[in-house]
Amino acid sequence: MIKREKKSDFIEQILSKCPSLLFETNAKGQTPLHVAARYGHSAIVKLLIKSCAKAIDGDLELGMDQVSAVREMLRIADQESNTALHEAAGCGNVEVVKALLEFEVPDFPYSANKKQETPLYIAAKRGDGGVLSVILDKSKSAAHGGPHGRTALHAAAMAGDAEAIRIILEKKGNLTKERDEDGHTPLHYAAHLGSRLSVVEELLKWDVSAAYIGDKKRGMTPLLMAAREGNGGTRAKILSLCPDCCEKVDNKGLNLLHYTAFKDCLPIREFCF
Repeated sequence: MIKREKKSDFIEQILSKCPSLLFETNAKGQTPLHVAARYGHSAIVKLLIKSCAKAIDGDLELGMDQVSAVREMLRIADQESNTALHEAAGCGNVEVVKALLEFEVPDFPYSANKKQETPLYIAAKRGDGGVLSVILDKSKSAAHGGPHGRTALHAAAMAGDAEAIRIILEKKGNLTKERDEDGHTPLHYAAHLGSRLSVVEELLKWDVSAAYIGDKKRGMTPLLMAAREGNGGTRAKILSLCPDCCEKVDNKGLNLLHYTAFKDCLPIREFCF
């Protein structure tokens, strides 16, 4: 076995003799950079990037041709349409993400993989504030889409991470009212799952109007959804920030009191009258 501290030296020796291996792929279409990024080996990721530049003309000072070569390697997608950045976002190593984005153009939008997940969505799904911050700071055009019409903010709400939500909204404040294919906003997910109250508070702090949006199937607002699921804390938090949303009804004319009665919750008349 090669000792961990010697792995990068060993790889450097191999690449000095056979630099073409940088772009060789395995049976899954993954380059060495994909694999290093997935396992969070920041030193190896940096070495592979430098070696790619060095393979052009032997100079480690990156010129335009070298930068183009590095970007070509960074953008290689495997059979699942994952780039190294997708892998790094799933791993959660901030140093790897920084290294991958150092030479990328700020407006390059890393598209979704075959699961319809962008790197930003993957990081949000993990509630990884560190990786989210790096991607949003380095990439001005970071795509935020995910499966089923969801966005990175939906994913952060599902993860129950208020800090991740704050980081996303500081750059993409318009996502609070974005609805997925079922008409659910991030607040709907927080209400349904009974997320931490800080999550609900963070979402409503940016845009209270999200509390009044009904979904496609039943016209249920996040408040009605919280009541249906018996999430009393979430229900109370929404009411404390948007007291008049208790007047909203669903497509069948059912209001908050109906849903509260269905779940046999504690009386909440004091919030509405």
